[in-house]
Amino acid sequence: MNVKEGKQYMEDALKHFFEAGVSAKKMGVDEEQIVKMRPSLTTRSSSSSTTYP
Repeated sequence: MNVKEGKQYMEDALKHFFEAGVSAKKMGVDEEQIVKMRPSLTTRSSSSSTTYP
């Protein structure tokens, strides 16, 4: 898989993920049961509780 194919693969995967969430909401699924995406890892704070020896 090259970069262009990988990009298309990820775009398609996210599209299907979001469509599944919308479909579940329309069917009346409890929102607590629907998987939610977390913010991008790049938005996390740089402080970490992990210490290295």
